[in-house]
Amino acid sequence: MRAHSLVAALLLAGVVHAEQAPFTLDAALQSATDHSASMQAAQASVRASSEAAVKAGQLPDPMLSAGVDNLPSEGAQRFTIGQDFMTMRRIGIQQEWVSGKKRQLRSALADEMVGRERAGYLMQLATVRQQTATAWLNAVYAKQAVALQQALLDHMTHELAATKASYRGAKASAAEVVQAQAMLAQTQDQVLKAQQTYQTALIGLSRWTAVPVSDVTGEPPAPEAFVSALPPDELRIAHPTLVAASDDVAVAEADTAVASSERSPNWTWQIAYQQRGGAYSNMVSIGVTIPLPLNR
Repeated sequence: MRAHSLVAALLLAGVVHAEQAPFTLDAALQSATDHSASMQAAQASVRASSEAAVKAGQLPDPMLSAGVDNLPSEGAQRFTIGQDFMTMRRIGIQQEWVSGKKRQLRSALADEMVGRERAGYLMQLATVRQQTATAWLNAVYAKQAVALQQALLDHMTHELAATKASYRGAKASAAEVVQAQAMLAQTQDQVLKAQQTYQTALIGLSRWTAVPVSDVTGEPPAPEAFVSALPPDELRIAHPTLVAASDDVAVAEADTAVASSERSPNWTWQIAYQQRGGAYSNMVSIGVTIPLPLNR
């Protein structure tokens, strides 16, 4: 039992140590990418649009129709089936026919919508990484400020000790000792403020990493910008915002083409089998329904 307890304690200590390991910039970016709810929502949106695109170019589902035609409502044969020669039990199939050109335009629109969702995913990825990197930099700079304030506190502590020694040797006045004590107290306040700022920055970073961050490590990367050096044609396919805007334009154009094609109505074909009484012959009906768009 003691051995098992010791192993469990060691494992727990290892987990706690792993959770409290300092976060580098790459680790913070990876954690944010893996745990971001907005990223998961964007991925789900891409999958949903991809599934919808499969059906965009298909014909609508056929419709099954069934009923009773010419059922008597008066007389001795009221509401009876199979006695009147006009009464028929009917079952049929209806199919709306969409032209190949319309289906092609709908497929093109669905593909453009998939591209737009993918661009939205990339833009969301860039936003999450940018915000995470900013939060990490804030934490790193806050940590450096704590180190500087702590170094200043150590210096002021030695300064106070030296001033007291000089006072005991009659080489410094009591006012100088009081001033050194005041400077030390002020520096201690600055250290506490710097520590509080650092903890606030860690909480802000934890918001993006989705896991608790107790410390950060690493040096801030050198500021480099490659986007401004790209020509407009390459920038249009590299910058997430411009990619998303370009896909929005493509979706709007495809949607316009689909809307224009809808000015021509779809025909609906239908065929039905009609069964009458045993003394009468059965029938088959074939027809077509053509919409009449009065206001286009």
